[in-house]
Order: sequence, then structure tokens, then C-alpha cells
Amino acid sequence: MIMNDVATNYVKKANYIYDSVSEFAQEKAVFSNFRKSVAGNVEIINQFKNISGDICQIIDSGNFDLREFSLKFEKVKEVGDLANQVKNQINTTKRFLTNEHKNEVAEFEKFLANCFNNLTFETINNYKTKLVNAYIRLPKLLRECIAIYQGCISTADYYTIGLKADGTVIAVGKVRERWCIESWENIVAISAGDRYTFGLKANGTVLEAGGYDDIRTNSTKNWTNIVAISAGDHCVFGLKANGTVIAIDLDKFFKYDGNRTNDYGQCNTGSWRDIVSISTSGVHAVGLKTDGTVVAVGRNDAGQCNTKDWKDIVAISAGGRRTFGLRSDGTVVAVGYNEDGKYGTEDWKDIVAISAYTHVVGLKADGTVVTVGNNEYGECDTGGWRDIVAISTHGVYEHTIGLRANGTLVAVGRNYEGRCDIKDWSGIGPLDKEIIKQRKEEERRIKAEEQRRMEEEQARRKEEQRRANERWEAEKQRQAEERRKEEERKKEEELRRIEQSNRWKEQGLCRYCGGKFSGLFSKKCTVCGKAKDY
Repeated sequence: MIMNDVATNYVKKANYIYDSVSEFAQEKAVFSNFRKSVAGNVEIINQFKNISGDICQIIDSGNFDLREFSLKFEKVKEVGDLANQVKNQINTTKRFLTNEHKNEVAEFEKFLANCFNNLTFETINNYKTKLVNAYIRLPKLLRECIAIYQGCISTADYYTIGLKADGTVIAVGKVRERWCIESWENIVAISAGDRYTFGLKANGTVLEAGGYDDIRTNSTKNWTNIVAISAGDHCVFGLKANGTVIAIDLDKFFKYDGNRTNDYGQCNTGSWRDIVSISTSGVHAVGLKTDGTVVAVGRNDAGQCNTKDWKDIVAISAGGRRTFGLRSDGTVVAVGYNEDGKYGTEDWKDIVAISAYTHVVGLKADGTVVTVGNNEYGECDTGGWRDIVAISTHGVYEHTIGLRANGTLVAVGRNYEGRCDIKDWSGIGPLDKEIIKQRKEEERRIKAEEQRRMEEEQARRKEEQRRANERWEAEKQRQAEERRKEEERKKEEELRRIEQSNRWKEQGLCRYCGGKFSGLFSKKCTVCGKAKDY
């Protein structure tokens, strides 16, 4: 049976059961409420195949305790409502899902399907406990995914940088070639500062590029166990795995604005503990704690650091002389400078990420983007954006960028120094271990192919050398054979000459040429003129 049969059977028996208890006012009231509950929750109950069948059988039998059955029915309704909320959470999370969280979400989906197919009155408490755990975990998982995506794009006054899924970084705008950002590898998060940019590596160390007049500070070279970074106009912050924060004032490395150094105390984060997220702007910084409260340091001329009363915060963004906080219910709070007493974010709902400066950008759970604030260059024209998984903005030279789920980017606002020229970018997203694995396999394949070609070339040269050696040996043997034959020929000629000379001597002739001798006392050969010497 399906749940519609439950409703049908219920209607058939309703009047009979209602009439049978009509003399008992209390029972009648219980049944009346139960009847309304069934009629209003047919779709919820129908999701559970086994339960709907059980309810049909109970109603068919007509033999049940109305109060007990009503309690069971209400419990099923409660679990059904919770299951649907978990289902919605899963669907939202899947929009922002990273590869490293896929298995966990797949397990939740598998469990939910099992719940809908196999829930019974006997197992309902066990399933409810697991659904509650899923209901608590999924929002945290969603925030983890969004935080990862937010670390894949970053923009500053003069440039925009993007993290590719293979762990490399690309940039547009005023980024000098000698910054060597493109040579970075195994990066998991990036943060663009005023004239410095930083990359967090998978091993918890941090790389630095840029600098005023290209003066490198090497400020982060000794950082370890870092899990998040945030670069501002004057400082860089690193969140350590133990929840503490280290900060460096970059101004101390060069003369700038009167050689100021930490003049507003914006780097005084040494006492911070239990931090899970950090954000910095010009000369103030904020940190989100594990309990959902927010701490702040630095310049507070507009009240941008007055966050001590905030509760239930899940994300933060420091922008200019303002600070924004995202609550767990998807609404936004703000402190700091405003012209008319409002920030424009009071009515925002379903927000999952924020990025602020002179204008504020909010990413919604459905992948759309809302923006308020200064729109002189169209930096707030994000109404047509869809499938966005991360946002970033900077206000001095106003522009906004968004990362799509397919790894491409969109940009609006002032294209100062070409920092919005990102239309050809692709493959932007969290470090993908599978892509890294494929890249390494491809590198190994290329290396193996190069090795094979090198070995083949070596073998070819070796074979050529062997053949050359064989030819040389053959030539040496040929020449030796020729010399041997020549020597034998000469020996034979010498023997023949000696034999001939002996025959001539026996005949009394010149032993050199066989000529006759003449003369009475000194005989000489009449042919060669040599004297007779025997």
C-alpha cells in the first residue's frame, strides 16, 4: 500500500471511529487532532515505505489504541520533518561540495535513503539519533567546504589571484613576473594583500610574493602548522592548528607612511585562543572563535572592532572601517562606519559567505549573490550570477569576483590594471588530490618516457659505438692482414732474390743483377757497375 491508501482508509473509517468515541469528549478531541495530523502529513509519512504499510495495516485492522497510535504517528511525523531538513541540508551542501568531503556526504545520502526505505516503529529511535547527528554535522561540513572555496580566490587593489585545482596559482593585474607566483605548487589557500600575496601550502607552511618596490620580507618563512591565512594592507595573519594566531606588520620592513609599525595594535593577536577563522582589512583584524563569538584588534575609530556582543557567528569579513559577521541562521550583522545608520544587509537571508570592503557581497545558499554599497563602477551588479561557490571583493579600486562551481570566474566593477581579466580562467578550485595524483602520474609518465627515450638514445649510441668499434677492429684486422701479407710477400721476394743471387754466384755472375764481370785485376759488373765481392 502507499500512503494515499492510508488517507483513503482513514476517511472510510473516520466517521465510524469518530462516532464510536463521540460519547467520550476527551477521546473525541484526541481523535479529532489525530485525524487532522494524518490529513496534513500524508506526504511526509508516505516517504517511509515500511511505516506507511504498518499504518495501513493498523487502520485496516481497526484494532488499535488511539492515544498510543497518535503518539507513534507524531513521532513518525517528527522524524519525517527532520529527515526532510537533512535532505535539504545535503542538497545545499552538494552545491558547494569539495572532493575531500564527497565521501562523507555520500554516506549521509546512503543513510537517508536507508531511513526512508527501512524505518519501522521498532527502529525509529535509532534513526532519529542518527538524523540529529547528521543535522548537526551537515551545516559544519557546508561551512568547511565554503571556507575552502573562499580560499581559492582573492583580490586586492591591483591584482586578482586564483588557486587552481592542481595546486598552482595564476594572477592578473599588476603582478610582476618576478613575483614567481606561477611557480608555486601544492597550495591549498591564497590571500592577496596590498602589495604582497601569500600562499598556504598543504604542509602548513606559507609562501610570500611581491613587496613594496619588490622588497621581499620573507616574513612567513618560519611559519609552520598554519591552517588559514589573511593578508591585509599592512599585515599578514596566520591561523595555527592549535587555534592561536600569529601576525606580522609588513610596514616594519620598509619606510611607508612615516615608517609606522603596528600603530593601531592591529597585530596584537598573541592572546587570541580557540580561533577558527581570521579576517583583516586595512588596520584592524577580527577572529572567529569556536563558541561563535568574535574578537577584534586594531583601529576602532568607527566602531569596527565592537564585536564583543556578537553570538552564533559562523563567518567574518573585515572590510575598510567595517566588520561583518554571518550568523548560523544565514543572516548578517555589522559594526563600524555607515552613512545612514544602516548597512544594507539587515534583510539578507540564506547567506553562506560574505566579503566586504566599501561594498558588501553575500553568497546565498542557492548559489546566487547579493550586493549592497557603493556601485560607482558596477561592482554591485551581481544579480545575474548563478552557481557561485565563492566571492571576493576589494574596495579602494572597486570590483567583485565570483567563482563558479565549474571552475570559471565572473567579475564586475572597475577593471583597474586588468585585474578583472579572468574570463579565460578555468580549473579554479580547491586542491584536488586526484588531479595532483593524475598530474604526478602524468609527470611520472613523461619522466618515464623521457627516461625511455634517453635509454633508447643511449642504447642507439652504444650500438653505433659497438658497430664503429667492430668496423675499427675489422679495419685494424684488415690492415694487419695486409701488413702480414706484405711482409710475407717481401720475405718471399727476399728468399727468391737470395736464391737467384746464389744461382748467379754459382754461375760466376754479379749476384745483384746477374751481369757479367769485366776487367783483369778489379772485376766489375758490366750491368750495375758493382765490384765483384765474392
